[in-house]
Amino acid sequence: MRRYFDFERPIVGGAVAFGFFDGVHPGHQRVIKTLAREESPVVVSFYPEKGSFIYTEDEKAAFFEKENISAMYSVPARFGEELSDFFESVLFAIFHAKKVILGDNHEKISDIRELAGIYGMEVVTVPAFCVGDEPLNRERLFEAFAKGSYPEIRDLLGHDLMLKGVVVHGKAIGRKAGLPTANLQLPEGKLLPPLGVYGSRVHIGNRTFKGMTNIGPRPTVDNVIKPTVETFILNFDEDCYGAEMTLDIRHYVRGTRKFADLEEVKHQVDQDIRTIEEIEGE
Repeated sequence: MRRYFDFERPIVGGAVAFGFFDGVHPGHQRVIKTLAREESPVVVSFYPEKGSFIYTEDEKAAFFEKENISAMYSVPARFGEELSDFFESVLFAIFHAKKVILGDNHEKISDIRELAGIYGMEVVTVPAFCVGDEPLNRERLFEAFAKGSYPEIRDLLGHDLMLKGVVVHGKAIGRKAGLPTANLQLPEGKLLPPLGVYGSRVHIGNRTFKGMTNIGPRPTVDNVIKPTVETFILNFDEDCYGAEMTLDIRHYVRGTRKFADLEEVKHQVDQDIRTIEEIEGE
């Protein structure tokens, strides 16, 4: 899948799906799988220039790459704010799109049908994915993050929450205690699950490891308020600073606690690792 951050090299004459695709939840995946069956399938992914979001463009791309998508165009959300301009100046004038693929619960579906008719495009709708009696959308996911229930977040996403970033240097306090951690650098605005300790899957290059990820402040060592994402990688003893790392957040283990000293921390970490291995299997 080719990736672009402007419209200078368009894939012409095929099918297009556009939207935020934030969270890449089951409804989004239905749209993408339908799109992937079309000729020259293209995703136009909007991202907010400020505010909160679930997935970065790199994280979204990791999902789209699993399908037969020709290209992904990541552009600021302002490109899609005026729908008539977007159809005229992008979908028609640049892409010469033949089809537009979208969920049948899109809030502007009637406007999209009208505009598609004007510019000679076919509209293909995909049934919305419902949870209970209501279609799943970005707002429901944001509400789940605000409520702070990771099982609910994971159920709505339909997959483990992904955190993707670069491993950066921390204060090396864990290493001094015999528990080296990989500190993940994430962008401002990225939504995090409830603070606490999680069992995770760690992907570095083409290798996968079990991990124990702490999301939150470090009350025992420095009481930093801003949450950090630190992962102890099981059966791993390599320098991975500067490497790109992807975490799949799998299971909530416990909440954040303040311990008396690093020895108490190490004792609790050993217990957490045993819990994770019991859940994940040896």
